[in-house]
Amino acid sequence: MRVLVVHNRYSSAVPSGENAVVDSEVRWLREASVEVDRFEANNDDVLAASRPARLTAGLEAVWNRRRASALTEQIDRVGPDVVHLHNVFPLLSPSVLSVALRTTSVVWTVHNYRIACIAGTFNRDGSPCTACLPTRRLAGIRYGCFAGSAAASAAVTVATSTFSRIARSGVVAAPVSAHVGRWLIGRGFDPARVMIKHNGVDDPGVTGNVSPGSSKRLLFVGRLAPEKGIRELLAAWRGLPGAQWSLVVAGGGELQGEVAAAAVTDPRIVPLGAVSAARVVELMNEARAVVIPSQWEEPFPRTAVEALAVGRPLITSGLGGLAELVDRASGWAAGPSVDGLRGALVAVTTADAASLDARGARARQRFETSFTPEVTTAALLSVYDRAISSRNVLRS
Repeated sequence: MRVLVVHNRYSSAVPSGENAVVDSEVRWLREASVEVDRFEANNDDVLAASRPARLTAGLEAVWNRRRASALTEQIDRVGPDVVHLHNVFPLLSPSVLSVALRTTSVVWTVHNYRIACIAGTFNRDGSPCTACLPTRRLAGIRYGCFAGSAAASAAVTVATSTFSRIARSGVVAAPVSAHVGRWLIGRGFDPARVMIKHNGVDDPGVTGNVSPGSSKRLLFVGRLAPEKGIRELLAAWRGLPGAQWSLVVAGGGELQGEVAAAAVTDPRIVPLGAVSAARVVELMNEARAVVIPSQWEEPFPRTAVEALAVGRPLITSGLGGLAELVDRASGWAAGPSVDGLRGALVAVTTADAASLDARGARARQRFETSFTPEVTTAALLSVYDRAISSRNVLRS
């Protein structure tokens, strides 16, 4: 099988889970003897460009003939069995979907909610926002929800609406969670052409010499932004008794100053700033539990899968795709409130070592069953088979 992967890469200035997913999937497909070619654009190129070049890129976000022509040439040259789209905004535009559908089978991994919310999150200023639903999209333009620009938001609003209309006519959509799948079907996508395909992570193995039950550390890893729930976590932590506990916070972002200020008043809080991927694994291996208190319906956070992979119980808000990652045997779905989080923190810190270790073992089991490279690559190949067979039916 030969696959052409199409992706508009996010800026290197902001760590991107989607970029990581694409790179991992390409590597795993090649390891499974699939021939993979890539067709990409990079937002870094626009950020470094002149003002006229950025203006041109903004106009081309609606429909980019140059990218469509280049993709057509590459499809003709390599002859893929499947074109696999990830992100196409803003540099590739819906034009690449249009030319792909005319020539071959198309799979689209649905990482976010951008076809209905140009921010992709249904969250604005740290709070849930559905101002653009069900069909009116003017609020996203007014608030500059894409790149902080009304002009860019207008272009991407038109582009996402166009993409959604075209996609419903022929792609096999591969949402990253059942939650996103239900949302897609609710927006008119054919259930027969929606196949859930969870993201995986590399298997780090169980190498830590600290068991969950013997650790006194809880860990937050992520961008320090309102929607990630760090404020709620800090508020819940303030009510937690016991000088022996520590809350390690790994990540950077706009709320880094608030985390630093909280650490001044409570020395149990340990802010590390941004850390490497290798360091994240080390920190997880040293943790009693990993806390993901997201205040928005995350489609499928990689951090949660990384925690499962090293056998760590999870405390989550249970919103969005998080509900599919944690069961009662492997962690706690605390809800998004401060009181709920505080209750889960108390449960984790008062649990006996044996029960914590059992939850960690269950977490690792969930990873091995559902989220390894082997399992998720097999699922992706099944999606490709569905796309190929669906196109053959349409052509017959």
